[in-house]
Amino acid sequence: MLSVAQMGEWVSELENPQSLDEARKVIREHLSEIENRVGEELASRSLNYEYQVELGSVPFPTKLYGGTVYPAGD
Repeated sequence: MLSVAQMGEWVSELENPQSLDEARKVIREHLSEIENRVGEELASRSLNYEYQVELGSVPFPTKLYGGTVYPAGD
């Protein structure tokens, strides 16, 4: 099962966790795992939605995760 904790492990293995290029590389390496997890989660809720997992640049509003505020951006 993929979780925020698992993604945290991927980040902890990075030489420079603040590197956008390294982050993109890790995400690309795990896209199929992420896509599988999305499918599993939808199926577990008896939802039959079409979905596609992609890495791209999209508008992102300010978010609060685990007590950390992430500012809006792309």
